[in-house]
Amino acid sequence: MNKWIRGGTPPPTASRMERDFTAPPVYDPTVPSGLAPAYAKGANGLTLGGIQLAEYDYSTAINEGAGTTGPGICGLTGMHQWYTDQELAARYPDPDAYLRGAHSSLRATSPPAG
Repeated sequence: MNKWIRGGTPPPTASRMERDFTAPPVYDPTVPSGLAPAYAKGANGLTLGGIQLAEYDYSTAINEGAGTTGPGICGLTGMHQWYTDQELAARYPDPDAYLRGAHSSLRATSPPAG
């Protein structure tokens, strides 16, 4: 960031994270009411918009923040759930497909070297 501020290449940008106003609201301690519209999700279950980091874009588990419907205190703290072997095979037909996708996603969200 220091190089960018001093006139270097700006960091990657992305569209704002999309909201789903038809879904039940989720807990959000940053708003006065404590509730905010849920984030919109794509067919892969990931939030639409925002910078899609490789570890989420090509994930091996579901990672969700506060406002989830998981067990226990997940509604407040979020959750992490590994994909089953069958889910991984459906997403990534072979290890190389996973690596190619993750590398592509990483290049798309990384600033140029230098």
